[in-house]
Formats: sequence, C-alpha cells, structure tokens
Amino acid sequence: KAARTAGISSMIGTGLTGAMLASKMQNIEREGYEDRVYRLYYNEGQNRVDEVSGLGVVLGLAGSFICARMGLIPLSGMHLIGGAAAGSTIGVLAAVATMPPKAPKQSVNIVMEQIKPSS
Repeated sequence: KAARTAGISSMIGTGLTGAMLASKMQNIEREGYEDRVYRLYYNEGQNRVDEVSGLGVVLGLAGSFICARMGLIPLSGMHLIGGAAAGSTIGVLAAVATMPPKAPKQSVNIVMEQIKPSS
C-alpha cells in the first residue's frame, strides 16, 4: 500500500510542480531564465544530487520489481512508480547528507584578511 501511495503522490507532485514552474516562468524574462539554466547546469552540487537521485530511482524501481516478483506487492505501474519515487527521495537525502563542505569564496577570504587583527 505504501508503494502505491508513493506512486500516486509522486504523480500529483510532478503535475503540481510543472504547473508551478509554468506559472513562475511567466514572470521571468528570457535572460533570467537562461541565467538560471546556465547556473544549474554548471553547479557541481546540483549535478551530484541529480546523479545520486537518478541512481536512487533505478535502485527503487529494481527493488519494487523484485518485491513484486516475490509476491510482496502487486506488479502494477503505480507500485513501480512508487518504488522509483522512494528511491529518488532516498537518493536526494543521501546526496545532501554526504555533500562535502564548501570552501569559503575568495571574497570571504579577502574580507577576513582585512578584519584580522595584526599580530
């Protein structure tokens, strides 16, 4: 039942996310849209989360399929989507939990050098 509920929730969430994105993009000029796409494309943290989340989707889908073959859950599309959604969620959480700490930006280092007391 949990896998089916996750599948339904992910379908509803995907639809709502698409509607909210379309609404938000109506108020952004093309240059702002292209800037956001560029920043996301070259953001190492975002790319890492995307990769780990994608792996989670594959593992969740495989896990759901194996559970269905063992008779633990029905072999239905909604159960498989639910497994993929759960895997994606676990992948995002794992990527965020294991994210390496970011180094301070160069501008922060310059400011810190300026305010550091002289010895």
